[in-house]
Amino acid sequence: MMKSFAVLLTLWATSVNGQSYVADPNITDGVAPSECSEFFPFLFDVDRPNVVTICRINYAVIYDTDCKIPLLVFENLLASEIDGIIPRSNNFKPDPNLHPVDSATLRDYYHSSYDRGHMAPAGDMREDTASMSQSFYLSNIIPQNPNVNRGAWRYLEEYDRAVVTSNGETPTYIITGAVLPQLPVRIGGGVCVPSYTFKIILSNQSIEAFMIDNRHSASSTQVIDHRSSLRAIMLRSGYRFFN
Repeated sequence: MMKSFAVLLTLWATSVNGQSYVADPNITDGVAPSECSEFFPFLFDVDRPNVVTICRINYAVIYDTDCKIPLLVFENLLASEIDGIIPRSNNFKPDPNLHPVDSATLRDYYHSSYDRGHMAPAGDMREDTASMSQSFYLSNIIPQNPNVNRGAWRYLEEYDRAVVTSNGETPTYIITGAVLPQLPVRIGGGVCVPSYTFKIILSNQSIEAFMIDNRHSASSTQVIDHRSSLRAIMLRSGYRFFN
């Protein structure tokens, strides 16, 4: 379903600093980046090398092939799309559209002390089994502090879905991001650990932003305690969205 959304903001960034990843035509669950422009509400620049775009059924990923994690994940959701009955699969696996050299593996997370944390949540993908399966690709996963993943981050995901539900069939954009320090900690075969994670919600021409420290256990599970701003996220991450 094609969806539209009017964002009344001045756009000043350019584009992803890297090539677009065109899915292997022999892989049936991937689509070309030109077909997923509906997920991107504005132009942006992550200002990093080794970045590719991967399109999925219900989200798009800006993926760092050196760090082997998603930097940004874009969703464009309607209430009817998250009101499904498909159960969580828990079938984590490497992304079939990535070369093995560029992908994290399950072994990277073993004994790492980090959770495999979703960027586009599995809870947003209950419309069909294919979307649920894709949400467990490791290209949608970051090493996440377990106390954050199971606490403040989980409540933030639930808050996002509540916003989507309240907007009904008016599209809600959710941008989820990982912030990398200058010298990130790496686990396993080189998977980078973000220092912060964030979410930006655009709905009904309003914007909300949240940022959570991934280095320590979140001091509060209350979503309101993690409110941030676009400016703070851009300054912390180095990503540019709009002014």
